Amino acid sequence: PAITGGSVSLSLDSGAVDVGALNPGTPVSGTTTATVITDAPSGYQLLLEKTQAFTHTDGATTLVDVSSAIASPAAWSGPGFGFTVSSGTTLEAKWGSGTKFAALPTLAPTSVHAVSQSISAPDATTVRYQAEASSSQRPGRYTTLVTFIATIQP
Repeated sequence: PAITGGSVSLSLDSGAVDVGALNPGTPVSGTTTATVITDAPSGYQLLLEKTQAFTHTDGATTLVDVSSAIASPAAWSGPGFGFTVSSGTTLEAKWGSGTKFAALPTLAPTSVHAVSQSISAPDATTVRYQAEASSSQRPGRYTTLVTFIATIQP
């Protein structure tokens, strides 16, 4: 018979990441390390989403997302807002060890990292966010909320 189920827990190293103020032509970045514990024999998936565009404190100005999708991240070419998975167990080659970036989906949790085996110890995955303003972009502080979700692999 098939064995299913299990439990999963997720913790983040910080509840907030401050990348600083955006200034045209100067990329800024920050990281979150997500640690997953599970007893599931099939492993887990880590999903991410953001709640809104990367928005200036004026509440109206937004920074565009980078154009590449999670399925095919690309080298940073700025300007925009994106992320990469820079470290983790069985890190997919598509992330280029943290050198290839993708847009964070808005209100659509999407798998960004998967471990397809049981884990015997807490498993840490580092996500790096990067933002860069164009010469016409309003400088200053921008914000969004990123949600992390850990699920058991089917």
